Order: sequence, then C-alpha cells, then structure tokens
Amino acid sequence: LTLVGRISSAMFDTGTVVIVYFLARRLFENNVALLAASFYALSVSAIQLSHFFAVDTFSTFWVTMALYILVIFTQRPHFYLSILLGIAVGMALSSKLSAVLILPFGLLHVLWHIRCLYVDRDPTCWPVAKRMLIWGLVSIFVILLTFRVIQPYAFAGSNVLDFRLS
Repeated sequence: LTLVGRISSAMFDTGTVVIVYFLARRLFENNVALLAASFYALSVSAIQLSHFFAVDTFSTFWVTMALYILVIFTQRPHFYLSILLGIAVGMALSSKLSAVLILPFGLLHVLWHIRCLYVDRDPTCWPVAKRMLIWGLVSIFVILLTFRVIQPYAFAGSNVLDFRLS
C-alpha cells in the first residue's frame, strides 16, 4: 500500500504541475506559465507531500483541475464543461472535505449572470443567465453524485440515491 500510495501521490502531484502550467498559460503567457509550474514543482510542501502517501496531493490536483475548467468555462461556456467541473469538484471534496472552499468560485460566476439578469435587467442577459443557472444546477447535481459514489462511507445507507449522512 505504501508503494502504490507513494507512486499515485507522485503522479497526481506531477499532474498538478502540468495543470498549473496550462492554467497560467491560458491566463498569461508562456514564460509566466513556465515560472508558475517551476515554482510549484520546486515548493517544499509539494515535494514532501508527493513523497509520502498524503491526501493533499489528490485534493490539490482536483482543486487545480476545477480552477482550470472554471477558467475555460468563463472564456467559452459549454454544457460539458459544467459536467466536468462538477466531477472535478466532487472528486476534490471526496479526497479532502476542506476542498469545499472551491465552491464560492463557481458560485460567483453563476451569481454574476444572475446579477445581470435581475439587477441590471438587461434583456440580452436573459438567455445566457438562464442557461448558466441551469448549468450551475447540473454542476451541483454532478458534485453531489460524484461525492456520493466516490465517498460512500460519508453516508448512512448503501443506496446511491440515499443522501443521509453517516
């Protein structure tokens, strides 16, 4: 278990370095992306956690993946990205519950469209805001379903549709 845990932890942390690179490249330029990936790869905490079998590397991978998907979603919204975002956040929550702090970032994006819909009362926002609201609800459902399937010990019953906490 120790060897498998160490190898999988190192692989997930290496994946985090790659995602940090692509996230920084999407937001900035290639030089900044290389610098960001290098800073993360050389950080003492990341090296120590990937050397040992710790859940933080898995949680960091899925949170970084969720941020990357959210950035892509804000630039080019699509329905499949809301499903992928739900899976990434659900996996992050199932690996470590403190990953719940990623949820406000997704909610802020949905709330921005709701503000455009109800506060600004801009008629051009109506189709986009309604679509974002529906996609946000789909993401929440996918988060709950992913968490329920991946972390079954958090719930009392064995039925997938039973959401009573243990």
